[in-house]
Amino acid sequence: MRKQIKLRAKQCFGNQRGIARLTYFIYMLIIGAVGAVVGYVSSLGGGISAAINHGNFYGIIVQGIMFGGLVSTAVSIFAFLNLGVGYCGSFLRIWQQRETSLGDMFTIGFIPYWKKLGAMALSSLYIALWSMLFVIPGIIKTFSYAMVPYILVEMPSVGASEAIDLSKRMMRGYKWKLFVLNLSFIGWDLLNAFTFGILGILFVEPYKATANAGFYEMVRDNALANGIIRVEGDTDTNTI
Repeated sequence: MRKQIKLRAKQCFGNQRGIARLTYFIYMLIIGAVGAVVGYVSSLGGGISAAINHGNFYGIIVQGIMFGGLVSTAVSIFAFLNLGVGYCGSFLRIWQQRETSLGDMFTIGFIPYWKKLGAMALSSLYIALWSMLFVIPGIIKTFSYAMVPYILVEMPSVGASEAIDLSKRMMRGYKWKLFVLNLSFIGWDLLNAFTFGILGILFVEPYKATANAGFYEMVRDNALANGIIRVEGDTDTNTI
């Protein structure tokens, strides 16, 4: 199964390598640019704290971290989460060999904005809470909720809790398989490190994103075949 997914992912990526590379590059560029702004604002927060505390060193640190943390959290919630949905949706289109443009990442991710934001924020919160217990539960929940962005792309009518529940049910018996699929790219990741990320832009990351989209389609088809989700028009609310 893993070999078949990777083989087709490589073919689908090859058919639209230009837009696949551009989508990944712009995605990372936005994250990097916003991260730089957040870092600057955080340092500015430290300066503001210094003025407030008149040299209180510990107050400067605490307030600076709190200010930067609030800004980072707000940016992550209101931009990065929806952008992630659009990123997954774009590579799902590439996997499905549908015509894809750079604008798809934004239209898919941000329309409808609030419903997709709510689902992604809630799943991220659950992962964070589980991670606070121990590392392993957090990792397990990360894979359990991994299908949420794809569900939001293909089932825009579902609510936040429903999308999370669907992902959990779809991933029963598949979490380890998804882990192994991503682990199988470790050789490419090492090569990418030696090229300072250039190979990642040109091949590794778009290839990996296409393969993950293919994995979603596989578990979606399995869920349909086993009645976990149903086609549009059925009386079940979990429809596609």
